[in-house]
Amino acid sequence: MAAAAEIPTRPLSQLFINNALDARDELDQKWEKSHQFLTSLTNNLSERDAHDSLSSTVCKGQQEYEDVTIGLLYTILTDENAAQKAYRDLTLLSRDGLTLAFTKLNQLIVEKFFKFQLRTRNQLIWLFTEFVKSSAAGADAMCFYLLRQIIGGDVGRTNIDYIEALLNIFQEHKTWLFSYNFLTAAVVYVFLRLILDHSVPPLHHLMQREIDFCCSTLREKFTDCIQIGRDLIRLLQAVAQIPVFNTLWKDIIHNPRSLSPHFTGISHLLKLRTSRKFLISRITPDMENKLVFLTSKVKLGHQKKYQDWFQKKYLANPESHALLCDIIRFICGVIHPTNEILGSDIIPRWAVIGWLLQCCQNNATSANAKLTLFFDWLCYQPGQENIMNIEPGILIMLHSTRSHITISATLLDFLCRIITSFYKPMETQIRNAVRKALHFVVEKRVLNSLSPLFDHQKLDKELKEMLQYNFPEFFNTESASTPPVTNSASVAVKSGNESPPVDATGDSSASSLEKSTTTTNLSDSNKGYGDDEEDTARFSDSDDEPNDTDSKQDYPSSKYTFKPIAESPMPESPLADSENTNTDSIENDRSFLALKELSLSDKILQSLVELNQIGRDKAGKCEIIDTLFQLLIEQHLPNETLKKIAMYLAQSLILDYRPGSHLLDEDKSDESVTKSLYTPHFAMIRNVLDVNSTEKNILSKLLYYVKEAGERRLGYMVLFYIKVNYNSVTMYKDYVEDLMRFDEKIKLNECLSYDLKICGEDDRSVFSYILPSVLSQFKDTLNGQLEVIKTVASYVDPIQLFEISRQIALNEYELLGNENMPQLLVDSLNWDYYEQSTLWQLVHSEDPKSDVFFPVLAKLSAEDHPEASTGFVTAMKTIRPSTSLIDQLISTAKRDNSFLMCIFSHWSKHFPSEMINSFIEILNNLQEKKSISRNILPSSKELVLRYLNNICSHNSKCVASHERKLRPALRALSSEAIFSNFDTLRSIVNGDFNFDDGDTGSGKRKHGDDDDDEVLFVKESPKSKIREAKKRREDVSS
Repeated sequence: MAAAAEIPTRPLSQLFINNALDARDELDQKWEKSHQFLTSLTNNLSERDAHDSLSSTVCKGQQEYEDVTIGLLYTILTDENAAQKAYRDLTLLSRDGLTLAFTKLNQLIVEKFFKFQLRTRNQLIWLFTEFVKSSAAGADAMCFYLLRQIIGGDVGRTNIDYIEALLNIFQEHKTWLFSYNFLTAAVVYVFLRLILDHSVPPLHHLMQREIDFCCSTLREKFTDCIQIGRDLIRLLQAVAQIPVFNTLWKDIIHNPRSLSPHFTGISHLLKLRTSRKFLISRITPDMENKLVFLTSKVKLGHQKKYQDWFQKKYLANPESHALLCDIIRFICGVIHPTNEILGSDIIPRWAVIGWLLQCCQNNATSANAKLTLFFDWLCYQPGQENIMNIEPGILIMLHSTRSHITISATLLDFLCRIITSFYKPMETQIRNAVRKALHFVVEKRVLNSLSPLFDHQKLDKELKEMLQYNFPEFFNTESASTPPVTNSASVAVKSGNESPPVDATGDSSASSLEKSTTTTNLSDSNKGYGDDEEDTARFSDSDDEPNDTDSKQDYPSSKYTFKPIAESPMPESPLADSENTNTDSIENDRSFLALKELSLSDKILQSLVELNQIGRDKAGKCEIIDTLFQLLIEQHLPNETLKKIAMYLAQSLILDYRPGSHLLDEDKSDESVTKSLYTPHFAMIRNVLDVNSTEKNILSKLLYYVKEAGERRLGYMVLFYIKVNYNSVTMYKDYVEDLMRFDEKIKLNECLSYDLKICGEDDRSVFSYILPSVLSQFKDTLNGQLEVIKTVASYVDPIQLFEISRQIALNEYELLGNENMPQLLVDSLNWDYYEQSTLWQLVHSEDPKSDVFFPVLAKLSAEDHPEASTGFVTAMKTIRPSTSLIDQLISTAKRDNSFLMCIFSHWSKHFPSEMINSFIEILNNLQEKKSISRNILPSSKELVLRYLNNICSHNSKCVASHERKLRPALRALSSEAIFSNFDTLRSIVNGDFNFDDGDTGSGKRKHGDDDDDEVLFVKESPKSKIREAKKRREDVSS
């Protein structure tokens, strides 16, 4: 009988866990092949011969160098006995400071860590420890990638051992950790989050170590930890009842400067947005890939199988539900879909978050998840926040009103209660922040109006009272003068500022989360999203197959996706669908019903009805507005009635406007400019501006109410109208003065700033048309206005930027102003590339004094702020150097500032005398204030010498003509410690400086009269140089 054929077996991976069904990993194959290459080079060779073989191989080319590096890393990760020798070879053979090694390791960690064998993990930790011990450049980046591999909510043995191993490294090598500001903050952020995950009895020892580490690090490095921002408050409040953190909270509230001289308290942290880097640190790369795929590739209606897989892999255990807050925060703060995705039928973020909220198994988790969802709302700051951070929260409440009103009510109730319970001393600021967030939502057209949400008929009376009390401006009726009374189950609010901000359930203790009875669990609903009506948006839908022909009919994307302003028009209003809209549909409108209750004449009511019935006929609407305004002048209506009419007009005008449209054609011909005025907006503006003073009071008031009702475009349309008709914009001041009669808080500069910003966002063609006139005719009002400058930098086109720069250079007006420019330059470091580049062009046009640059110089980094660094260098090149200027630059700039050396190099080339004389004077000043011990080098002295050494090294011509002046100043600082790192300065002092850069010809010394110069620091100079110096002196003497 023939022997059975053997089935070939695939070799198992030495790095990864796999089985017989898994395909061989390409990365694994590449690393194993490199290891085989390494083995072929060193097999059967002595240690010295093997090293020589490897050294000659890595010099052959980049590919050989890469193969040897990967082979050595493979050896370290798979063979613990040979790891020490391989690590030594790795460091000795590296030609790039281990850059390639770190690149390959980081790639392996990010892509394959979840597949590592236990031995591979342990060896990776050992290798990282060796890097830390040697302070290898790049270990900090590797550390961050290792931190990301900690799985939140996982109390399995493998994950716990991994956490303990990293914690051991951080505790044993605190000095190394503290040398990296961001990494210190990231480690604190991660371990603060993990503390409550390890509150179970078997892990109390680890929990106590994490508590001690976080608390001590926060106290020692609180200045570094401030950069975490507002999420540091969110994490600290969860552990506030732990005694050491309770003490820390008292210092944060009552004695903040004991932690950091620049820390002012809780409000300081809440104003700082948490960087995406911190939010992403709590999501593993594998988890990130799955979430990005879900929110960018999966269509609405086909997501259930992906959600089930994700839940089974990451959220299967009760402990893993602590991860929900991390995921929601990640989706809100990091995953920001493009306009193309927002306009497609891809599952929106709010639907994914809704599904995650349904996964909450208890009130504590649910409350914390909702706090995470609304956290940016509580600290919202106009102009500094991203609309994408708050968009999921409002859309989740809106879409739930269709078939899951309980969800909407629960979230609205939570939002109202957290305002008062989060931190009592800041209740007013938090309420205002939430109001501003809601205004921003409407302003950016995420929602056309909040009425469908706030005025929903199924919301109970108590909730509506809370909404009306907290957000009265979004209701038609007057707000209540006293806060609504809550029932006995309401959240208990602690008064005063004796305790930290309460957590999501109304208590500052972590354990109290379990006792909360005020939060409705989102998973208690009997029906899942999409189980009711066929045409409602869902969080979890049936798993339709891709070839299901009905799937697109069930989930039309136009109903369930957020439409960005620039991509698609607003949904049509039922009030203006077509010219066939009947009177019944108008009269059913809430605002129209409110008008019918007023004592208005039939003609006014008829005009209002016709205004909506006429559809998109702009000419017809203009005629109706002319008629309506004439009727309003005749009737002299009270203010409350005008407000109701204004709200109705604003609704009609907003619906008439189409985002993305432009008033002007590209050619901006006179004909197109005149034609653009035939719209309802300008008909209303014309009626207000072109009437006599008696009638103007009523219509100006109406215009003010229309603007207050939400028609934000009126301001820049007034500018455009008077520019077209009067070729000037000075009449805008009269318009603002009319508004000031109804609101004393209105100011001309603020109105101009706001209207220009809205114009830039809405219509660039109008912006470029009115901007030159605004800047020239309101030059005193706008000089130094930060918001105006930011708007100009954001929206001005290159041609117009040149014209503005030309006018500034000709002293026709100033835009930046020396007084506000220092703060402006500092603030601009957070602007985008185009805005910063535009700003620095304007700075160069105004030719400011040098002292305006020092505040930004203290914060400038060429790596983090390339645009500002380029602008700064360009600006300083136009200034003539002086002793005071150079001294202040060195003392202000960051240590070893590369672009400062660029400036000094330019000055030494064009102003050599001024540069050398300035440095000599600075050295003399340092000598007078030198330390008692001549071997102790003050940091300022070391910086001066470092810059001077660099200048002399690169510009010997500069030294040649000033050597006699420079040598005595340097000799006064004579110390081996001082000049041990500065070869060029040492050679100048010793008299053996070579002028070999082509500036002096033969390369010999030109100063033959220095025959009595003694040679200093002979121990530091090579013998050959000493002999050459003596020989030259003998030649000179003879």
